[in-house]
Amino acid sequence: MGLYYYDTRHLSALQMCLNGQPLELLSWNDEHVYHAVCLLTNGASGGPEGSIDRQTIAVRRERVVREAVFERLTLTNYNRTPVACDLTIEMAVDFADMFPVRGFATGPRGTIEPVDYQGDRLRFVYRGADDVVRVTDIDLSVIPDMVDILGAEAPPPSRGPQGEGSRRLRQLPAPARAQVHWRVELAPHATWGVTLTMTPSIHATEHPGSERDLTFEQALDEVRASYQAWDDATAMVMTDHPTLNQLLRRSSYDLRALTARFGDVLLPVAGIPWFAVPFGRDSLITSFQTLWFHPDLARGTLRYLAEHQGTQDNPWRDEQPGKILHEMRFGELANTNSVPFNPYYGSIDSTLLF
Repeated sequence: MGLYYYDTRHLSALQMCLNGQPLELLSWNDEHVYHAVCLLTNGASGGPEGSIDRQTIAVRRERVVREAVFERLTLTNYNRTPVACDLTIEMAVDFADMFPVRGFATGPRGTIEPVDYQGDRLRFVYRGADDVVRVTDIDLSVIPDMVDILGAEAPPPSRGPQGEGSRRLRQLPAPARAQVHWRVELAPHATWGVTLTMTPSIHATEHPGSERDLTFEQALDEVRASYQAWDDATAMVMTDHPTLNQLLRRSSYDLRALTARFGDVLLPVAGIPWFAVPFGRDSLITSFQTLWFHPDLARGTLRYLAEHQGTQDNPWRDEQPGKILHEMRFGELANTNSVPFNPYYGSIDSTLLF
């Protein structure tokens, strides 16, 4: 899995350890769709000041997405005595195209630059074979006590995650890797926290300043407001059955999570993460079925598909004049014409549905 942005994986690993040991999962809650909360705890381990009893350090991990990914970690000491522990977060960025990740096509690769670390920020940069510069910035609200820039190690061959791609071996690229370390000292029942802000961008040569300046709470407030705006623009159905009302509200928010803005239009995408792009059939059927519910989806879908209507005979992309696209891709392989998806028109029903 990972963090994907325009068909490229901008974060391929984010692993956390306490005193060199992985954390133990207690519970996971994504009731509000846009705000995930994960509760973890420590395993038995030795710390800088001696051993720490198992399940006495609580780790609350919260995540919200608002252009960037905001992840807030809060450690709480439930011991009766002070403790000192080492928190380590390892991150890796391979900038892999969506198609190799899924186990399908491969093509030309660019180069990943050495990780740039400055104070409270790590920057990962990839110069693609398509002449596109892709960047992942990771900002830290607390300056770490130590940062290790690790050597790149290619993962072993593995099978793709789904369908035809799972029947063949894939070789994913070696990622750029880094570890950040904090020595955390906690009094009894005291808490300590850090927020990571992970921002993917394209053609970024300077440090982006807008979304990065948001705090976790500000990002959460803005996302919550965007869902309220969705409610305000959506037809609501209320019944005398509370469980059915919850189902309808959750279905509405799930649909909101499956919409994305492309340019100045909003349209439903086909699925997360593999198909979070415009699809002729999927976007049209969803828009038609929700026309009474949220008509702006149909308006955005029709505008986008009309702007990308076929204009020539191109057998490579199954394009013909007037034809409506099946799928649009934005990654390195599509940009280098290694796959015919920029856009691809090989659909039997997109034009008819349009």
